[in-house]
Amino acid sequence: MAALQLRVEVEKLRLSAPFRISGFVFEEQEVVVVTLDDGEHRGRGEASGVYYLGDTAQTMVAAIEAVRGTIERGIDRTALQALLPAGGARKFAQAKSLKLKLTGDLKDDIERVRAVRAARPEVWMGVDANQGYGIESLGSLMGVLESANVSLLEQPLKRGREADLAGFKSKIPIAADESVLTLADVPGLVGRFNVVNIKLDKCGGLTEGLAMAREARRLGLGVMVGNMVGTSLAMAPAFVLGQLCDVVDLDGPIFLAKDRTPSMTYTNGSAWSGEQVWGGTHA
Repeated sequence: MAALQLRVEVEKLRLSAPFRISGFVFEEQEVVVVTLDDGEHRGRGEASGVYYLGDTAQTMVAAIEAVRGTIERGIDRTALQALLPAGGARKFAQAKSLKLKLTGDLKDDIERVRAVRAARPEVWMGVDANQGYGIESLGSLMGVLESANVSLLEQPLKRGREADLAGFKSKIPIAADESVLTLADVPGLVGRFNVVNIKLDKCGGLTEGLAMAREARRLGLGVMVGNMVGTSLAMAPAFVLGQLCDVVDLDGPIFLAKDRTPSMTYTNGSAWSGEQVWGGTHA
């Protein structure tokens, strides 16, 4: 393999409006952008840190710089897996699917779910609890979600409390998000979750993500792909993974004040990533 030139940059992305989830409010997001160039071809990638693991742009840059020499001497995807660790709801009238972020406040969340369903009775709707609930209050929430015809509930309990879901009966599929980072976490979801939410920023990239999707299928779990905050460049490899998934949630760029050019195309609730988003070859 030819020697590579590695460039690592940190960019700060401004959100078009504050983004609120259980326990956090985000107004901007730092991302790491990596470019690999062999003199003929150029490849790019972008990733956010996993905030609830203390994974920041600075720690990601430090990890990459520590292995710069190995990367620039030439490395394939299999070797990279061992070299670096894993890491790194608007009412759109045209959308055919909506995902609603919950706050962890049962009364407030009930009002939100009912209001969105009343406004958009025809759409597929999922909700993301972002670890905001305990097992003792989950039953009350589920009843409301069922009556509102919610199709998916993401990560209701805190990471580390997965065992509390063993034996919990739910008519709505429950997806693991914060509870699953890499391929090694997938088997432990059986009997507790129904769906695996794969995020490339968490698992370490497309190679690991594809392996996770295959293993989830083998174990009888559903598969979805999600995203941290990022531009179209970060969504492009996740778009590839999305071809293997039941649910695709790659809405990161639509929350930004400004996306990259060229960018992914979002039309009527669907997304498309052309080859130009990846960076392509030299002119």
